[in-house]
Amino acid sequence: MKLFKLNRLWALSALLLLLSAPPFLRAGVSSGGAKIFVQTDQPLGEISPYIYSSVVRWDLRKGLALPENAAPEDFYRLADWVKSLNLSMLRYPGGTVADAFFWKESIGPLEKRARGTITGFDKDRHNRITVGLDEFLHFCKLAEVEPLIVVNFGNGSPKEAAELVEYLNAPDDGSNPGGGTDWAKQRAGNGHPRPYGVKHFEIGNEIYLLQGQKHTYEQFGHTDIKDYATRLVQFARRMRQIDPSIKIGCPVISPGAVGSSDRAARTRRPWNMTLFEIAGKEIDFVCPHVYGPGERGKEYQPTVEVFVKKSFAYLEARRRELKELREEMRQSSGREFEVFITEYNMTPSTQDLLSGLYVAQFLSTCIESGVHGAMFHNLFGFGDRFAALNFVKTHNLRVPRPAYLALKLLSKHLRGERLASEVYSPTFTSEYYPELEVPYLTAVAVKRGENVVLEVINKDIYRDYRTEIEISGRRFPPEIKVFELNARELKTNNEGDLNPQRTTVKLTEKSVSGGGEALTYTFPAHSVTILEF
Repeated sequence: MKLFKLNRLWALSALLLLLSAPPFLRAGVSSGGAKIFVQTDQPLGEISPYIYSSVVRWDLRKGLALPENAAPEDFYRLADWVKSLNLSMLRYPGGTVADAFFWKESIGPLEKRARGTITGFDKDRHNRITVGLDEFLHFCKLAEVEPLIVVNFGNGSPKEAAELVEYLNAPDDGSNPGGGTDWAKQRAGNGHPRPYGVKHFEIGNEIYLLQGQKHTYEQFGHTDIKDYATRLVQFARRMRQIDPSIKIGCPVISPGAVGSSDRAARTRRPWNMTLFEIAGKEIDFVCPHVYGPGERGKEYQPTVEVFVKKSFAYLEARRRELKELREEMRQSSGREFEVFITEYNMTPSTQDLLSGLYVAQFLSTCIESGVHGAMFHNLFGFGDRFAALNFVKTHNLRVPRPAYLALKLLSKHLRGERLASEVYSPTFTSEYYPELEVPYLTAVAVKRGENVVLEVINKDIYRDYRTEIEISGRRFPPEIKVFELNARELKTNNEGDLNPQRTTVKLTEKSVSGGGEALTYTFPAHSVTILEF
Protein backbone atom coordinates (compact mmCIF):
# COMPACT_ATOMS: atom_id res chain seq x y z
CA MET A 1 0.00 0.00 0.00
CA LYS A 2 1.26 3.46 -0.91
CA LEU A 3 0.53 6.59 1.11
CA PHE A 4 0.82 10.03 -0.50
CA LYS A 5 3.46 9.02 -3.00
CA LEU A 6 4.37 12.29 -4.80
CA ASN A 7 6.20 12.61 -8.08
CA ARG A 8 8.57 15.47 -8.77
CA LEU A 9 6.20 17.35 -11.06
CA TRP A 10 3.59 18.11 -8.46
CA ALA A 11 5.40 17.65 -5.16
CA LEU A 12 5.67 21.42 -4.62
CA SER A 13 1.97 22.06 -5.24
CA ALA A 14 1.06 19.18 -2.95
CA LEU A 15 3.27 20.64 -0.22
CA LEU A 16 1.58 24.04 -0.51
CA LEU A 17 -1.82 22.37 -0.32
CA LEU A 18 -0.78 20.44 2.76
CA LEU A 19 0.49 23.59 4.51
CA SER A 20 -2.81 25.36 3.84
CA ALA A 21 -4.89 22.43 5.12
CA PRO A 22 -6.47 22.30 8.60
CA PRO A 23 -4.09 21.20 11.39
CA PHE A 24 -5.70 17.82 11.85
CA LEU A 25 -5.05 17.00 8.17
CA ARG A 26 -1.45 18.15 8.31
CA ALA A 27 -0.88 15.66 11.10
CA GLY A 28 -0.93 12.88 8.51
CA VAL A 29 -2.75 9.55 8.40
CA SER A 30 -1.86 6.01 9.24
CA SER A 31 -1.99 3.16 6.74
CA GLY A 32 -5.38 2.14 8.16
CA GLY A 33 -6.86 5.61 8.47
CA ALA A 34 -7.89 8.68 6.50
CA LYS A 35 -9.02 12.26 7.01
CA ILE A 36 -11.70 14.35 5.29
CA PHE A 37 -12.26 18.09 5.52
CA VAL A 38 -15.45 19.67 4.08
CA GLN A 39 -15.36 23.40 3.36
CA THR A 40 -18.88 24.80 3.68
CA ASP A 41 -17.68 28.26 2.68
CA GLN A 42 -16.56 27.05 -0.78
CA PRO A 43 -19.64 26.13 -2.84
CA LEU A 44 -18.88 24.68 -6.27
CA GLY A 45 -22.28 24.89 -7.94
CA GLU A 46 -25.42 22.78 -8.14
CA ILE A 47 -25.21 19.12 -9.11
CA SER A 48 -27.15 18.69 -12.36
CA PRO A 49 -30.23 16.48 -11.87
CA TYR A 50 -29.49 14.87 -15.25
CA ILE A 51 -26.51 13.08 -13.65
CA TYR A 52 -29.12 10.52 -12.62
CA SER A 53 -30.53 9.26 -15.92
CA SER A 54 -30.74 6.07 -17.95
CA VAL A 55 -31.53 4.47 -21.31
CA VAL A 56 -34.66 2.65 -22.52
CA ARG A 57 -34.46 0.62 -25.72
CA TRP A 58 -37.63 0.32 -27.74
CA ASP A 59 -37.43 -3.37 -28.67
CA LEU A 60 -39.43 -5.68 -26.42
CA ARG A 61 -37.32 -8.79 -26.00
CA LYS A 62 -33.72 -7.60 -25.68
CA GLY A 63 -34.43 -4.01 -24.73
CA LEU A 64 -37.17 -4.46 -22.14
CA ALA A 65 -37.28 -8.19 -21.31
CA LEU A 66 -40.94 -8.33 -22.30
CA PRO A 67 -42.55 -11.09 -24.38
CA GLU A 68 -43.18 -10.49 -28.09
CA ASN A 69 -46.93 -10.36 -27.47
CA ALA A 70 -46.63 -7.74 -24.69
CA ALA A 71 -49.02 -4.79 -24.67
CA PRO A 72 -48.12 -1.17 -23.85
CA GLU A 73 -49.65 -1.68 -20.40
CA ASP A 74 -46.95 -4.26 -19.65
CA PHE A 75 -44.34 -1.62 -20.42
CA TYR A 76 -46.09 1.00 -18.29
CA ARG A 77 -45.90 -1.24 -15.23
CA LEU A 78 -42.11 -0.83 -15.32
CA ALA A 79 -42.45 2.89 -14.51
CA ASP A 80 -42.42 2.21 -10.78
CA TRP A 81 -38.86 0.88 -11.05
CA VAL A 82 -37.80 4.16 -12.66
CA LYS A 83 -39.66 6.29 -10.09
CA SER A 84 -37.94 4.45 -7.25
CA LEU A 85 -34.61 5.58 -8.70
CA ASN A 86 -35.67 9.24 -8.74
CA LEU A 87 -34.23 9.65 -12.24
CA SER A 88 -34.42 12.86 -14.27
CA MET A 89 -34.13 11.72 -17.90
CA LEU A 90 -34.54 8.65 -20.13
CA ARG A 91 -32.89 8.22 -23.53
CA TYR A 92 -34.88 6.57 -26.34
CA PRO A 93 -35.09 4.61 -28.65
CA GLY A 94 -31.66 3.22 -27.73
CA GLY A 95 -28.07 3.34 -28.94
CA THR A 96 -27.00 1.73 -32.20
CA VAL A 97 -30.57 0.63 -32.92
CA ALA A 98 -31.63 4.31 -33.00
CA ASP A 99 -30.01 4.66 -36.43
CA ALA A 100 -32.31 1.90 -37.67
CA PHE A 101 -35.45 3.30 -36.01
CA PHE A 102 -38.05 4.89 -38.26
CA TRP A 103 -40.29 6.95 -36.01
CA LYS A 104 -43.24 7.08 -38.38
CA GLU A 105 -43.55 3.29 -38.03
CA SER A 106 -43.89 3.70 -34.25
CA ILE A 107 -47.04 5.86 -34.11
CA GLY A 108 -50.75 5.27 -34.60
CA PRO A 109 -52.88 2.24 -33.69
CA LEU A 110 -50.81 -0.87 -33.00
CA GLU A 111 -52.67 -2.97 -35.54
CA LYS A 112 -51.86 -0.48 -38.30
CA ARG A 113 -48.14 -0.14 -37.60
CA ALA A 114 -45.69 -1.50 -40.15
CA ARG A 115 -44.39 -5.04 -39.89
CA GLY A 116 -40.79 -6.16 -40.35
CA THR A 117 -39.18 -3.19 -38.64
CA ILE A 118 -35.38 -3.33 -38.45
CA THR A 119 -34.18 -4.10 -34.92
CA GLY A 120 -30.47 -3.43 -35.06
CA PHE A 121 -28.34 -6.51 -34.45
CA ASP A 122 -31.31 -8.89 -34.12
CA LYS A 123 -31.46 -11.47 -36.89
CA ASP A 124 -35.20 -11.81 -36.46
CA ARG A 125 -37.62 -8.93 -36.84
CA HIS A 126 -40.42 -7.78 -34.60
CA ASN A 127 -43.87 -7.71 -36.13
CA ARG A 128 -44.53 -4.18 -34.91
CA ILE A 129 -43.06 -1.48 -32.70
CA THR A 130 -45.14 -1.83 -29.55
CA VAL A 131 -43.20 0.77 -27.54
CA GLY A 132 -43.35 3.67 -29.95
CA LEU A 133 -42.94 7.39 -29.45
CA ASP A 134 -46.30 7.97 -27.82
CA GLU A 135 -45.94 4.95 -25.53
CA PHE A 136 -42.46 6.02 -24.47
CA LEU A 137 -43.53 9.59 -23.75
CA HIS A 138 -46.52 8.37 -21.75
CA PHE A 139 -44.06 6.19 -19.81
CA CYS A 140 -41.93 9.29 -19.11
CA LYS A 141 -45.00 11.00 -17.67
CA LEU A 142 -45.74 8.00 -15.43
CA ALA A 143 -42.10 7.80 -14.30
CA GLU A 144 -41.84 11.62 -13.90
CA VAL A 145 -38.76 11.99 -16.11
CA GLU A 146 -37.79 14.07 -19.14
CA PRO A 147 -37.14 12.40 -22.50
CA LEU A 148 -34.04 12.59 -24.68
CA ILE A 149 -34.69 11.40 -28.24
CA VAL A 150 -31.90 9.96 -30.40
CA VAL A 151 -32.58 11.01 -33.99
CA ASN A 152 -32.01 8.52 -36.81
CA PHE A 153 -29.00 10.05 -38.54
CA GLY A 154 -27.64 6.93 -40.23
CA ASN A 155 -30.77 5.97 -42.17
CA GLY A 156 -32.77 9.16 -41.73
CA SER A 157 -32.76 12.64 -43.19
CA PRO A 158 -33.00 16.28 -42.03
CA LYS A 159 -36.56 16.40 -43.38
CA GLU A 160 -37.63 13.37 -41.34
CA ALA A 161 -35.96 14.83 -38.24
CA ALA A 162 -37.81 18.11 -38.68
CA GLU A 163 -41.08 16.21 -39.09
CA LEU A 164 -40.28 14.37 -35.86
CA VAL A 165 -39.92 17.70 -34.01
CA GLU A 166 -43.21 18.86 -35.53
CA TYR A 167 -44.99 15.70 -34.37
CA LEU A 168 -43.60 16.11 -30.85
CA ASN A 169 -43.69 19.85 -30.27
CA ALA A 170 -45.88 21.79 -32.74
CA PRO A 171 -49.29 23.04 -31.57
CA ASP A 172 -52.39 21.51 -33.13
CA ASP A 173 -53.71 24.81 -34.43
CA GLY A 174 -53.44 24.35 -38.18
CA SER A 175 -50.12 26.22 -38.38
CA ASN A 176 -48.37 23.19 -39.91
CA PRO A 177 -44.88 24.78 -39.63
CA GLY A 178 -43.15 22.20 -41.84
CA GLY A 179 -45.67 22.20 -44.66
CA GLY A 180 -46.88 18.94 -46.20
CA THR A 181 -48.35 16.52 -43.68
CA ASP A 182 -49.72 18.26 -40.59
CA TRP A 183 -47.89 16.18 -38.02
CA ALA A 184 -49.36 18.02 -35.03
CA LYS A 185 -52.80 17.06 -36.32
CA GLN A 186 -51.58 13.48 -36.68
CA ARG A 187 -50.42 13.52 -33.05
CA ALA A 188 -53.78 14.86 -31.90
CA GLY A 189 -55.50 12.12 -33.89
CA ASN A 190 -53.38 9.59 -32.00
CA GLY A 191 -54.81 10.88 -28.73
CA HIS A 192 -52.27 13.56 -27.79
CA PRO A 193 -53.61 17.03 -28.71
CA ARG A 194 -51.14 18.91 -26.51
CA PRO A 195 -47.48 19.14 -27.64
CA TYR A 196 -45.01 16.99 -25.72
CA GLY A 197 -42.43 19.77 -25.53
CA VAL A 198 -39.37 17.52 -25.95
CA LYS A 199 -36.20 19.61 -25.54
CA HIS A 200 -33.19 17.31 -25.96
CA PHE A 201 -32.29 15.61 -29.25
CA GLU A 202 -29.12 13.62 -29.95
CA ILE A 203 -28.24 13.36 -33.65
CA GLY A 204 -27.11 9.79 -34.27
CA ASN A 205 -25.30 7.30 -32.06
CA GLU A 206 -21.54 6.59 -32.09
CA ILE A 207 -21.28 7.60 -35.74
CA TYR A 208 -17.47 7.50 -35.46
CA LEU A 209 -17.49 3.68 -35.18
CA LEU A 210 -17.02 2.02 -38.57
CA GLN A 211 -15.93 -1.57 -38.06
CA GLY A 212 -16.38 -3.74 -34.98
CA GLN A 213 -14.92 -7.13 -34.15
CA LYS A 214 -18.08 -9.03 -35.11
CA HIS A 215 -20.07 -6.68 -37.31
CA THR A 216 -19.91 -3.59 -39.49
CA TYR A 217 -21.71 -0.35 -38.79
CA GLU A 218 -22.45 0.37 -42.44
CA GLN A 219 -26.07 -0.71 -41.99
CA PHE A 220 -26.44 2.09 -39.44
CA GLY A 221 -25.09 4.78 -41.75
CA HIS A 222 -21.88 5.52 -39.87
CA THR A 223 -19.56 7.80 -41.79
CA ASP A 224 -16.48 10.04 -41.62
CA ILE A 225 -16.32 13.22 -39.56
CA LYS A 226 -16.58 15.80 -42.36
CA ASP A 227 -19.68 14.15 -43.76
CA TYR A 228 -21.23 13.82 -40.30
CA ALA A 229 -20.48 17.41 -39.23
CA THR A 230 -21.77 18.87 -42.51
CA ARG A 231 -25.01 16.90 -42.32
CA LEU A 232 -25.37 17.62 -38.59
CA VAL A 233 -25.65 21.30 -39.46
CA GLN A 234 -28.43 20.46 -41.92
CA PHE A 235 -30.27 18.35 -39.35
CA ALA A 236 -30.03 21.01 -36.64
CA ARG A 237 -31.17 23.89 -38.82
CA ARG A 238 -34.17 22.01 -40.24
CA MET A 239 -35.22 20.92 -36.75
CA ARG A 240 -34.87 24.41 -35.28
CA GLN A 241 -37.03 25.85 -38.06
CA ILE A 242 -39.86 23.93 -36.38
CA ASP A 243 -38.90 24.64 -32.76
CA PRO A 244 -36.03 27.07 -32.06
CA SER A 245 -36.05 26.17 -28.34
CA ILE A 246 -34.77 22.61 -28.72
CA LYS A 247 -31.27 21.55 -27.70
CA ILE A 248 -29.07 19.60 -30.12
CA GLY A 249 -26.47 17.05 -29.03
CA CYS A 250 -23.96 14.97 -30.99
CA PRO A 251 -21.60 12.02 -30.47
CA VAL A 252 -17.96 12.76 -29.72
CA ILE A 253 -14.99 10.45 -29.35
CA SER A 254 -15.30 8.88 -25.93
CA PRO A 255 -12.81 9.43 -23.13
CA GLY A 256 -11.02 6.10 -22.94
CA ALA A 257 -11.04 3.23 -25.42
CA VAL A 258 -14.28 1.24 -25.57
CA GLY A 259 -12.81 -1.55 -27.64
CA SER A 260 -11.06 -2.27 -30.90
CA SER A 261 -13.53 -0.25 -32.97
CA ASP A 262 -13.26 2.78 -30.72
CA ARG A 263 -9.47 2.60 -30.65
CA ALA A 264 -9.57 2.66 -34.44
CA ALA A 265 -11.78 5.73 -34.32
CA ARG A 266 -9.29 7.47 -32.04
CA THR A 267 -6.61 7.13 -34.72
CA ARG A 268 -8.81 9.20 -37.04
CA ARG A 269 -8.29 12.31 -34.96
CA PRO A 270 -9.22 15.05 -34.99
CA TRP A 271 -12.89 13.90 -34.95
CA ASN A 272 -13.87 16.17 -32.07
CA MET A 273 -11.88 19.17 -33.27
CA THR A 274 -13.28 18.92 -36.81
CA LEU A 275 -16.80 18.50 -35.47
CA PHE A 276 -16.54 21.60 -33.31
CA GLU A 277 -15.03 23.68 -36.11
CA ILE A 278 -17.69 22.79 -38.69
CA ALA A 279 -20.80 22.43 -36.53
CA GLY A 280 -19.93 24.17 -33.26
CA LYS A 281 -22.54 26.92 -33.69
CA GLU A 282 -25.31 24.32 -33.88
CA ILE A 283 -24.26 22.22 -30.88
CA ASP A 284 -25.70 22.57 -27.37
CA PHE A 285 -24.32 19.42 -25.77
CA VAL A 286 -21.87 16.65 -26.61
CA CYS A 287 -22.39 12.93 -26.01
CA PRO A 288 -19.36 10.79 -25.18
CA HIS A 289 -19.88 7.16 -24.15
CA VAL A 290 -17.75 5.63 -21.41
CA TYR A 291 -17.40 1.88 -20.96
CA GLY A 292 -14.58 0.41 -18.97
CA PRO A 293 -12.19 -0.77 -17.82
CA GLY A 294 -12.02 -3.18 -20.76
CA GLU A 295 -11.63 -6.90 -21.17
CA ARG A 296 -11.16 -8.79 -17.94
CA GLY A 297 -9.21 -11.69 -19.37
CA LYS A 298 -7.45 -13.81 -16.75
CA GLU A 299 -6.94 -11.13 -14.12
CA TYR A 300 -10.39 -11.37 -12.47
CA GLN A 301 -9.97 -15.03 -11.64
CA PRO A 302 -7.65 -15.66 -9.80
CA THR A 303 -6.73 -12.07 -8.91
CA VAL A 304 -9.73 -9.98 -8.01
CA GLU A 305 -7.50 -7.20 -6.69
CA VAL A 306 -5.88 -6.63 -10.09
CA PHE A 307 -9.22 -6.10 -11.80
CA VAL A 308 -10.53 -3.86 -9.00
CA LYS A 309 -7.49 -1.60 -9.19
CA LYS A 310 -7.71 -1.51 -12.96
CA SER A 311 -11.38 -0.50 -12.77
CA PHE A 312 -10.91 2.45 -10.47
CA ALA A 313 -7.66 3.60 -12.06
CA TYR A 314 -9.58 3.63 -15.35
CA LEU A 315 -12.09 6.08 -13.85
CA GLU A 316 -9.29 8.30 -12.56
CA ALA A 317 -7.87 8.41 -16.09
CA ARG A 318 -11.29 9.35 -17.47
CA ARG A 319 -11.44 12.29 -15.08
CA ARG A 320 -8.33 13.69 -16.75
CA GLU A 321 -9.61 13.02 -20.26
CA LEU A 322 -12.87 14.86 -19.55
CA LYS A 323 -10.74 17.92 -18.85
CA GLU A 324 -9.00 17.39 -22.20
CA LEU A 325 -12.40 17.23 -23.93
CA ARG A 326 -13.31 20.62 -22.47
CA GLU A 327 -10.03 22.04 -23.75
CA GLU A 328 -10.83 20.70 -27.24
CA MET A 329 -14.16 22.56 -27.11
CA ARG A 330 -12.54 25.85 -26.15
CA GLN A 331 -9.78 25.60 -28.76
CA SER A 332 -12.06 24.68 -31.65
CA SER A 333 -15.21 26.67 -30.97
CA GLY A 334 -14.36 29.19 -28.30
CA ARG A 335 -17.02 27.81 -25.96
CA GLU A 336 -17.83 24.84 -23.76
CA PHE A 337 -20.82 22.66 -24.48
CA GLU A 338 -22.71 20.76 -21.83
CA VAL A 339 -21.45 17.17 -21.49
CA PHE A 340 -24.09 14.45 -21.49
CA ILE A 341 -22.55 10.99 -21.19
CA THR A 342 -25.47 9.29 -22.90
CA GLU A 343 -24.17 5.77 -22.26
CA TYR A 344 -22.00 4.38 -19.49
CA ASN A 345 -21.55 1.10 -17.71
CA MET A 346 -18.88 -1.22 -16.44
CA THR A 347 -17.60 -3.58 -19.08
CA PRO A 348 -17.27 -6.40 -18.64
CA SER A 349 -20.11 -6.07 -16.14
CA THR A 350 -19.51 -8.24 -13.08
CA GLN A 351 -23.10 -8.09 -11.74
CA ASP A 352 -21.62 -8.22 -8.22
CA LEU A 353 -20.91 -5.61 -5.56
CA LEU A 354 -17.97 -4.29 -7.57
CA SER A 355 -20.37 -3.03 -10.25
CA GLY A 356 -22.22 -1.02 -7.59
CA LEU A 357 -19.01 0.57 -6.35
CA TYR A 358 -18.01 1.29 -9.95
CA VAL A 359 -21.30 3.07 -10.72
CA ALA A 360 -21.03 5.14 -7.54
CA GLN A 361 -17.44 6.15 -8.34
CA PHE A 362 -18.35 6.90 -11.96
CA LEU A 363 -21.15 9.25 -10.88
CA SER A 364 -18.86 10.90 -8.32
CA THR A 365 -16.28 11.44 -11.06
CA CYS A 366 -18.96 13.01 -13.27
CA ILE A 367 -20.06 15.34 -10.48
CA GLU A 368 -16.50 16.45 -9.76
CA SER A 369 -15.81 16.94 -13.49
CA GLY A 370 -18.84 19.17 -14.07
CA VAL A 371 -20.64 16.65 -16.31
CA HIS A 372 -24.23 17.73 -16.95
CA GLY A 373 -25.82 14.34 -17.58
CA ALA A 374 -24.99 10.63 -17.28
CA MET A 375 -27.17 7.79 -18.56
CA PHE A 376 -26.75 4.27 -17.27
CA HIS A 377 -27.05 1.75 -20.12
CA ASN A 378 -29.48 0.23 -19.39
CA LEU A 379 -32.24 -0.45 -16.86
CA PHE A 380 -34.10 -3.33 -18.45
CA GLY A 381 -33.17 -6.18 -20.75
CA PHE A 382 -33.09 -9.93 -21.12
CA GLY A 383 -29.88 -11.88 -21.60
CA ASP A 384 -28.09 -8.54 -21.26
CA ARG A 385 -25.38 -8.38 -18.61
CA PHE A 386 -25.56 -4.59 -18.63
CA ALA A 387 -29.12 -4.39 -17.26
CA ALA A 388 -29.48 -2.87 -13.77
CA LEU A 389 -32.45 -5.14 -13.10
CA ASN A 390 -32.05 -8.89 -13.33
CA PHE A 391 -35.04 -10.43 -15.11
CA VAL A 392 -35.75 -13.88 -13.64
CA LYS A 393 -37.70 -15.35 -16.52
CA THR A 394 -38.88 -18.47 -14.71
CA HIS A 395 -40.60 -16.34 -12.06
CA ASN A 396 -41.43 -13.31 -14.26
CA LEU A 397 -39.56 -11.24 -11.70
CA ARG A 398 -37.13 -8.31 -11.70
CA VAL A 399 -34.52 -8.09 -8.95
CA PRO A 400 -32.24 -5.05 -8.46
CA ARG A 401 -28.56 -5.60 -9.07
CA PRO A 402 -25.85 -3.67 -7.18
CA ALA A 403 -25.58 -1.09 -9.98
CA TYR A 404 -29.28 -0.30 -9.55
CA LEU A 405 -28.85 0.07 -5.79
CA ALA A 406 -25.86 2.40 -6.20
CA LEU A 407 -27.80 4.61 -8.59
CA LYS A 408 -30.74 4.64 -6.18
CA LEU A 409 -28.55 5.58 -3.21
CA LEU A 410 -26.85 8.50 -4.91
CA SER A 411 -29.88 9.84 -6.76
CA LYS A 412 -31.79 10.05 -3.48
CA HIS A 413 -29.12 11.67 -1.34
CA LEU A 414 -26.42 13.30 -3.49
CA ARG A 415 -28.27 16.35 -4.77
CA GLY A 416 -27.88 20.03 -4.09
CA GLU A 417 -24.92 22.39 -4.01
CA ARG A 418 -21.54 20.69 -4.11
CA LEU A 419 -19.01 21.76 -1.49
CA ALA A 420 -15.24 21.71 -1.72
CA SER A 421 -13.66 18.85 0.19
CA GLU A 422 -10.17 17.47 0.80
CA VAL A 423 -9.46 13.78 1.34
CA TYR A 424 -6.22 12.39 2.71
CA SER A 425 -6.13 8.65 2.16
CA PRO A 426 -3.74 5.83 1.34
CA THR A 427 -3.38 5.30 -2.41
CA PHE A 428 -2.68 2.52 -4.89
CA THR A 429 -1.46 2.15 -8.45
CA SER A 430 -2.58 -0.23 -11.17
CA GLU A 431 -0.21 -2.00 -13.53
CA TYR A 432 -2.48 -0.76 -16.34
CA TYR A 433 -2.13 2.91 -15.27
CA PRO A 434 1.21 2.99 -13.40
CA GLU A 435 1.46 6.78 -13.63
CA LEU A 436 -1.74 7.35 -11.59
CA GLU A 437 -1.97 7.47 -7.81
CA VAL A 438 -5.55 6.48 -6.96
CA PRO A 439 -6.90 7.14 -3.44
CA TYR A 440 -8.64 4.24 -1.72
CA LEU A 441 -11.09 6.71 -0.19
CA THR A 442 -12.94 9.35 -2.23
CA ALA A 443 -15.61 11.79 -1.07
CA VAL A 444 -18.22 14.17 -2.46
CA ALA A 445 -19.96 16.67 -0.18
CA VAL A 446 -23.16 18.60 -0.89
CA LYS A 447 -25.34 21.06 0.95
CA ARG A 448 -29.08 20.32 0.96
CA GLY A 449 -30.99 23.04 2.76
CA GLU A 450 -29.47 23.27 6.21
CA ASN A 451 -27.93 19.79 6.04
CA VAL A 452 -24.61 18.51 4.71
CA VAL A 453 -24.46 15.18 2.89
CA LEU A 454 -21.13 13.38 2.57
CA GLU A 455 -20.67 10.44 0.20
CA VAL A 456 -17.58 8.30 0.83
CA ILE A 457 -16.46 5.33 -1.29
CA ASN A 458 -13.97 2.86 0.15
CA LYS A 459 -12.42 1.01 -2.80
CA ASP A 460 -10.12 -1.11 -0.64
CA ILE A 461 -11.40 -4.68 -0.83
CA TYR A 462 -9.68 -5.76 2.39
CA ARG A 463 -9.38 -2.85 4.81
CA ASP A 464 -11.79 -0.67 6.80
CA TYR A 465 -10.68 2.96 7.22
CA ARG A 466 -11.07 4.77 10.50
CA THR A 467 -11.56 8.33 9.29
CA GLU A 468 -11.52 11.72 10.99
CA ILE A 469 -14.04 14.16 9.49
CA GLU A 470 -14.27 17.89 10.04
CA ILE A 471 -16.72 20.45 8.64
CA SER A 472 -15.62 24.09 8.54
CA GLY A 473 -17.69 26.49 10.57
CA ARG A 474 -20.07 24.00 12.19
CA ARG A 475 -20.44 21.26 14.74
CA PHE A 476 -21.84 17.81 14.14
CA PRO A 477 -25.39 17.21 15.42
CA PRO A 478 -25.99 14.66 18.19
CA GLU A 479 -27.35 12.11 15.70
CA ILE A 480 -26.06 11.35 12.21
CA LYS A 481 -27.93 9.27 9.63
CA VAL A 482 -25.93 6.64 7.76
CA PHE A 483 -26.91 4.90 4.51
CA GLU A 484 -24.68 2.17 3.13
CA LEU A 485 -24.31 -0.13 0.11
CA ASN A 486 -22.26 -3.21 0.95
CA ALA A 487 -22.20 -6.99 1.23
CA ARG A 488 -20.14 -9.71 2.88
CA GLU A 489 -17.55 -9.70 0.10
CA LEU A 490 -16.87 -7.99 -3.19
CA LYS A 491 -18.06 -10.87 -5.37
CA THR A 492 -21.46 -11.10 -3.66
CA ASN A 493 -24.38 -10.63 -6.05
CA ASN A 494 -28.17 -10.82 -6.17
CA GLU A 495 -28.46 -13.21 -9.11
CA GLY A 496 -30.05 -15.98 -7.02
CA ASP A 497 -32.43 -13.74 -5.09
CA LEU A 498 -36.18 -14.04 -5.67
CA ASN A 499 -37.36 -11.29 -3.31
CA PRO A 500 -36.69 -7.78 -4.67
CA GLN A 501 -37.13 -6.37 -1.15
CA ARG A 502 -34.61 -8.71 0.53
CA THR A 503 -31.52 -8.94 -1.62
CA THR A 504 -28.07 -10.19 -0.63
CA VAL A 505 -26.35 -6.99 -1.74
CA LYS A 506 -28.52 -4.31 -0.20
CA LEU A 507 -28.90 -0.80 1.12
CA THR A 508 -28.92 -0.41 4.91
CA GLU A 509 -29.76 2.51 7.17
CA LYS A 510 -28.75 3.35 10.72
CA SER A 511 -27.88 6.25 13.03
CA VAL A 512 -24.65 6.98 14.88
CA SER A 513 -23.82 9.44 17.63
CA GLY A 514 -22.26 12.75 16.67
CA GLY A 515 -21.66 15.98 18.53
CA GLY A 516 -18.50 18.04 18.68
CA GLU A 517 -16.35 19.70 16.05
CA ALA A 518 -14.99 16.45 14.59
CA LEU A 519 -16.39 13.02 13.84
CA THR A 520 -14.58 9.70 13.67
CA TYR A 521 -16.25 7.09 11.50
CA THR A 522 -15.00 3.77 10.16
CA PHE A 523 -15.84 3.18 6.51
CA PRO A 524 -16.04 -0.57 5.82
CA ALA A 525 -14.09 -2.24 3.04
CA HIS A 526 -15.73 -2.26 -0.42
CA SER A 527 -18.56 0.11 0.54
CA VAL A 528 -20.46 3.23 -0.50
CA THR A 529 -21.56 5.28 2.50
CA ILE A 530 -23.74 8.37 2.83
CA LEU A 531 -23.59 10.48 6.01
CA GLU A 532 -26.28 13.12 6.57
CA PHE A 533 -25.91 15.74 9.30
